[in-house]
Amino acid sequence: MANLAVKVWIAAPPAGATTAQVTPQPDVVRLAKDDEIRFAGTLVSYDPSPFLLHWDQVKVDPSILPEKGAAKKPAPHRAAPKPPGN
Repeated sequence: MANLAVKVWIAAPPAGATTAQVTPQPDVVRLAKDDEIRFAGTLVSYDPSPFLLHWDQVKVDPSILPEKGAAKKPAPHRAAPKPPGN
């Protein structure tokens, strides 16, 4: 399972930002933490340890974005742990 963070501008980057991405995607705010995404971008560098890929001009695939006003997915139900000895 991948463990990564993808940062996408939802508004224009602040003046002096060191990023080439200039196209904001405000609809990305409809994604929830741990939602699966597809994205495209330009791989610009990597760090070998800890392994980290650096992307530029990232764009999230709009087909995976929830519709406006769509109901949020319910949180997964987790059963309470059983006390020891039961």
